[in-house]
Amino acid sequence: MKKVSAVTAFSIAVAVGLLCFSAGYAVSERSWSGSYEIKALGDKFAVKSDVSGRINVNTATRQELEDLPSIGSVTAQRIIDYREVNGEFAAIEELLNVKGIGEKTLEKLKEYVTLASP
Repeated sequence: MKKVSAVTAFSIAVAVGLLCFSAGYAVSERSWSGSYEIKALGDKFAVKSDVSGRINVNTATRQELEDLPSIGSVTAQRIIDYREVNGEFAAIEELLNVKGIGEKTLEKLKEYVTLASP
C-alpha cells in the first residue's frame, strides 16, 4: 500500500466532507412530487405527509406532530389528547386550546398543517 503525505490525506478528507455536506444539503432542499416532501426548518426538518404538503392534525401520529416546528413530544401528545376528548379540530385556530400552543406557535404551524384528508 502506498503511503500518502499528511497534506494529501487532509485534502482528501476535506473534499469528501464537502461532497457529503453538498449532497446532504441538496437532498434537504429538494421536494419530491408525490406523497412526501421534506422541508428544512433551520436545524429541524418537517416531513409533510400529504400531496398538499401539510400534516393533517386530525389524523397525525405523535411522531408526525413532533416533526412540526415548535412541537415537541409533550405538545404532540397534548394535541392527540385534545383530539381524543373533543373530536376532530374544526379550525386550525382551535389548536390554541391545546396547552403549549400560543399565537406565535400557531403562526409557525399554519403553513404545515391541514384539517382536510389527502
